[in-house]
Amino acid sequence: MIEYDSVALTTNAGRIVIPIKHPKSTDKFVNRGISGLGPPPVDVFTTSTMDPGVVQNGTHAQGREIVLTIGMNPWIGDNGTFASIRSELYSVLSGNHDRSVIFGFAKEGISYDVATVQGSVSMMEVDMSTADPLVQITIQCGSSFFQSAFIEDYTVADYTLTSSTYKTYGMEYDNSGRAPMGVYVYYKPLTSFTNGTVKLYNGPNVLTLTGISMSTSDYLTMNSNVGQKRVELNGVSAMHRVSAGSRWPLLASTSSNLYLQSPVVASSINTYITPLYWGV
Repeated sequence: MIEYDSVALTTNAGRIVIPIKHPKSTDKFVNRGISGLGPPPVDVFTTSTMDPGVVQNGTHAQGREIVLTIGMNPWIGDNGTFASIRSELYSVLSGNHDRSVIFGFAKEGISYDVATVQGSVSMMEVDMSTADPLVQITIQCGSSFFQSAFIEDYTVADYTLTSSTYKTYGMEYDNSGRAPMGVYVYYKPLTSFTNGTVKLYNGPNVLTLTGISMSTSDYLTMNSNVGQKRVELNGVSAMHRVSAGSRWPLLASTSSNLYLQSPVVASSINTYITPLYWGV
């Protein structure tokens, strides 16, 4: 759940804050309605069959579209006008050549947005037919999710399963965002090994790395976050070690278990997750 008091639009030209809860008479920008904050639409792919009906081939969440309707309040003492406030809005949202903007949820007492999504302003329409002129802003987002600003750090203390050939470390996570998310794992061995296999898995999703050789000073990182998938050994790409048929682990809704299988006892395992939200 995203806890917030206001929403913000941030570019390299400035920042516009629109209060949602407890608005004040001195607020320059006034919320007149926001859509697109829930789960985005989903594309359903189907194939027609000889018989009546279709076969479903899969689904894919669309990018998020956020539409804000903003009113303006040139209060007494500010010497502002509807036109000057509207110009301020335009200058901030047109500050980049591609009109890129970060839409964020802000909370009083916290200096940064608690969850964000990045997009571009595709349209700005002004309605001058009302006593309170309105500006409607449409933001096309490249992601379906809102990303939390909080990175959660889990340190794994000991292995949970063992055999003569490997150690398996189990980790449990509470996915506060409730949307499937990846995980970043940092691993160091306690003893050296040559031509070993390292696995990171949960359920049917198994990332298998073969031909791995490590000394006690080496480190291996695995990142299954969407758009950031990679494996590195000492900071150098080791994607060629990923076995064919591997599936990147994702942490599902609510609580999830993740396992790392190592050929030797680990010196340290640190994991980092960034919760994702389908909507407010």
